[in-house]
Amino acid sequence: MQNWYHLFPKNTGLSLYIWIIFCVLPFYFIFRSTALYEIIFGIAVTLIFFITYWISYTSRGRLVYIGLSIEFVINIAMTLLFGYVYFALFSAFFIGNIKRKAGFVTFYVIHLVTTVAAMHLPSG
Repeated sequence: MQNWYHLFPKNTGLSLYIWIIFCVLPFYFIFRSTALYEIIFGIAVTLIFFITYWISYTSRGRLVYIGLSIEFVINIAMTLLFGYVYFALFSAFFIGNIKRKAGFVTFYVIHLVTTVAAMHLPSG
């Protein structure tokens, strides 16, 4: 049986406690919103991100790339709506584990461009 904490990247230089903080931190940004529909949307998107991350982490092949693409979209949405950019760290460390050079370079460039663009766009 795989332990729950094996979902976090290994040997990244960051402690398990930091990864747990990165998992709890989005809820702080979400609950700062005043509208109920924004809070519900934020919680749903955060849960979808972690489910997608888990599926990508346990999968091989094309499903990994599809999962990463979904994570990019969620990262952009969370950055624009709530100012929470730290989901990019999950994706960045995951991209670092891609074995194929073409897949790594492609997703690395896409990740950089989308993250920087989302941070520089005016948020709502």
